[in-house]
Amino acid sequence: MSNAKVKPTEPETLVSIRARFKDMKVDNMRLDKIEAEINDLMEETEAVVAIDRQNEVEAEKNGQTIKYSEMEVISVIGPTGSTKTTSVEKIVEKWNKTRPGEMPVVIVTLRSATRNEKKLQVQILEAFQDPQADVVRRSSHGYSPDQAIRAIRNIARSKRTFIVVLDEANNMIGQDEIATARPMAKAIKSLVNEGVFSVVVMGTAKAHRLFEADPELNSRKIADINLDPVDLNVPSERRYFFKFVGQVDRQMERDGIVERRIGLIEDLRSRAMVYDMSGGVVGTVVRILRIALRLAHRDKRRSIEWKDIEAAFYAWKTSQVDDNGQQVEVYDPFAEGPQAQTLDAVKGLG
Repeated sequence: MSNAKVKPTEPETLVSIRARFKDMKVDNMRLDKIEAEINDLMEETEAVVAIDRQNEVEAEKNGQTIKYSEMEVISVIGPTGSTKTTSVEKIVEKWNKTRPGEMPVVIVTLRSATRNEKKLQVQILEAFQDPQADVVRRSSHGYSPDQAIRAIRNIARSKRTFIVVLDEANNMIGQDEIATARPMAKAIKSLVNEGVFSVVVMGTAKAHRLFEADPELNSRKIADINLDPVDLNVPSERRYFFKFVGQVDRQMERDGIVERRIGLIEDLRSRAMVYDMSGGVVGTVVRILRIALRLAHRDKRRSIEWKDIEAAFYAWKTSQVDDNGQQVEVYDPFAEGPQAQTLDAVKGLG
């Protein structure tokens, strides 16, 4: 028998607890819908690419070229905090785990400076970490959009990429929404029409302008996923919202992130407060809880109290600005109390 002393297990740090909360996965009906659509799009695109690759082989033998198959588009539109990016990142993580060494889905987070086709192509090449991004960026007179598309297609084929997600697509649209959306819609359309890959356009409601500006791009859209704030007057949405919030509360306790659950949906007032402080956006609830957990940890507490949520709400509220950097007016249930219509709506939950 060894005389070596067993080192006692050290308690988990508060920082690592917050990191676990950030990575916590909660069943989400909307996430399931996004995943189902992306999975179908992946399978269909992969099958289409396989046909194109075979046609390329035959065409090369005969010294010919081919017309590539047109790809499809999905839109995922919702306000900031509606879990768009988080949901898709989890889906990408799943696909990458099943296909090591490949990049089946690539996320491109668009910058506000991406307002023409060249800059979009550069950002896509950067997402692939391809050195041709610098070549395209620096090119001026010799720049050819068609050549850049061919380069992107070759990279996508080598990486076995079938879907590219254009996140924060609203950043491509300036003050004159339709005028600035038109060239960017054309740039996206070129990618799908030239059979490069299928595209998921993801962003706030402003991203709808891309489809309004180009009917042909809109015709390529096979699914339109709307992540608008939950409407309490719609029973199915009401159930979704409070089921999700309740799951978050229970899972935080079950996973040891907090020592005891908060009680976010235990009574009518709590339900109404959670809805009003988040405006019906589930991702906002999680963001506020994340801030609240940090505040509780500063006081060396392992559980969140409503005073933490109130302080977190005010911290989150100050960060809410519109596209012009102006403060967005947010209803304050902590100062005003829950709204009467919210209280009426949540009574249907018993």
